[in-house]
Amino acid sequence: MAKTTSCEGDQEAQTHGKDTTERTAFPDGEETLLASRRNASGPRSFLVSGGRRSASSWSSARSGGRVNAGAASGSASSSAARSSATTRTVKPNVRLDSPALARPAIITGFCLACEEECLRDNAHCVGGHCELPGQFCIQAELEQRAAKDEDAQDFHARYLSVSDYLRREYYDWVQATCPFFTDHGRKHIDSVVQSVSQLLSGNPGSLSPLDLFLLLSGIVWHDVGNAVSRSQHSEHIGHIAEEVKKLAFPGPDVQRLVVEISQAHSRTYGLATPRLEEDCVSRSGVTYQVRPRALAALVRLADEISENRFRISADLLPNVPDENRIFWEYANCISSCRADPLRERIVVQLAIPGERAVARYRCPPKLHERASADGTISLIEYIVCRLEKMNLERAYCSPEFTCYASVRSLEVRLSVLRNAERIPSCDGVVLIGFSGLGDNSYPSIPIFDDFFKKHPHLTPERLQEVISTWAAALTSPA
Repeated sequence: MAKTTSCEGDQEAQTHGKDTTERTAFPDGEETLLASRRNASGPRSFLVSGGRRSASSWSSARSGGRVNAGAASGSASSSAARSSATTRTVKPNVRLDSPALARPAIITGFCLACEEECLRDNAHCVGGHCELPGQFCIQAELEQRAAKDEDAQDFHARYLSVSDYLRREYYDWVQATCPFFTDHGRKHIDSVVQSVSQLLSGNPGSLSPLDLFLLLSGIVWHDVGNAVSRSQHSEHIGHIAEEVKKLAFPGPDVQRLVVEISQAHSRTYGLATPRLEEDCVSRSGVTYQVRPRALAALVRLADEISENRFRISADLLPNVPDENRIFWEYANCISSCRADPLRERIVVQLAIPGERAVARYRCPPKLHERASADGTISLIEYIVCRLEKMNLERAYCSPEFTCYASVRSLEVRLSVLRNAERIPSCDGVVLIGFSGLGDNSYPSIPIFDDFFKKHPHLTPERLQEVISTWAAALTSPA
């Protein structure tokens, strides 16, 4: 008898009519607000394995491996019974707030550098947030399952083969087609894998081997079209995939799903093509129920937030052509951008050099309405435009993957620097919150004008005054 896997769960209803929540807060006050919103009468809750686990029970639930969040006593015998059965049922697409959850979680250690509970053992910190040897990673997860599961073994071998092929034959040629673009090659692909893994780290047990393969394949394929041309680059994915279909895909259905997921990362209607649900039979005869649109939304949002200064060369920055300069300057200001599913948000950390914050650069054509008469825009204004876009992507994508994760806001930690010193009056945390969608179209959540109304100290004119004052104070005799 063929084994069958299925996914169950309804998509979370979209919220209608809510205004964008945007306010300034500082870390202590913001944490207090978050705690009171989630649990007004008790300790702050953490999102673990799709359910909620209080901070006080977190350490007691630690096991250094996989645990069942809803398991009762006798779980060992239950596991034995499940492993001997010919039919297995997994429920990856259950709402995160569902009270009836019984799903594996990865719960463990304590990161001394971050002073935070971590998702795996052997924590150590790199670049301001936890990078763990055992932190949940979709690539490592598929590799681990390949040792035990026939389908996972096939998916993993195909992923490695096609990933190596694309890295060798396409990624290095993107820059030749798109000179002075920010990195769209190996580093960016690795960053998107990390971002998807972060988004799923609170709910890793919900993924089937096919889900993992579709996510990884969607990531490695999503930018290869740039090697052909930047214009409509996503349209080239299908042609390139057809050339290596025997190497890359176990069958035509999986090939189509991968192409649809990878193509969905661009355009305002990108998520309209992948279906909500599909059945797919593997070569071993297992029937998987997958949610292509949810997987596509994860890849798309991960692509948007995989932005940081490592996508550019700081040494080349002064020599970048005018038409590309502002993209490089923006990337150079991002210390980190990561998903924090435990707090249901994306955390963006910006460190903006003061002189560059008010400098003006050629405005991209898509933002012509924000440009001045001479066709330029200040870096601080462009940064706000990009935060607006990131929030739109969050609002567009997150309702589609509520079965895996919840992302309700952006937390922007913003600093303006004079040399290497933060300017206190320009330092703070800005929260950009959730706004519901009226339909399935791309959202419209403008924040540009309101941002500068609520934060007048960050306008280019005010920043120029502050920077000039600081410069005068530093040069004046004691």
